[in-house]
Amino acid sequence: MLTLTASGSVSDYSDSDKSGWQEFIAIVAGVDKSLVTIRVAAASVLITATIAVPASKTADQVQTSLSSSLGTADAASTALGVTVEEEPIVEIVGSDSSSDLSVPLIVGIAVGAFVLVVLLSAGACVVVRRQQEQNRPGGVSTPDPEVGYQYQTSGNDHDVKVESV
Repeated sequence: MLTLTASGSVSDYSDSDKSGWQEFIAIVAGVDKSLVTIRVAAASVLITATIAVPASKTADQVQTSLSSSLGTADAASTALGVTVEEEPIVEIVGSDSSSDLSVPLIVGIAVGAFVLVVLLSAGACVVVRRQQEQNRPGGVSTPDPEVGYQYQTSGNDHDVKVESV
């Protein structure tokens, strides 16, 4: 954000002046004109240019560019065509709330992905272990549901043997 204290009154500055400042500050900041908002308020005349920083730049780059071109009252007066009474203030204020939300979102996605990998790995281990138990001699076997159980009895014995096929 760029803040200037200029001489005169708010009514001295037209929409045309504001539009010209908007375009000039956008050029100096290296951003599109649509990302610059100009507000003129009373207090002598307080001119505030709020600049939305595009993804292609950092806030520090914009701040450096503005400070080098409009960092003194004389430089700002000459560049903007108004009498700037105090040194301009170029500062980085706040951040976009969507970028603040991205950190918890990224953490949530990372944790969720980790939990998913752990669960899938555990499931794969269980499947492999069951297959190994079924394939070893004396391992657990399950009957074929279509064949069922076969009962065999010997002629001398009345014991029943149950075998899985």
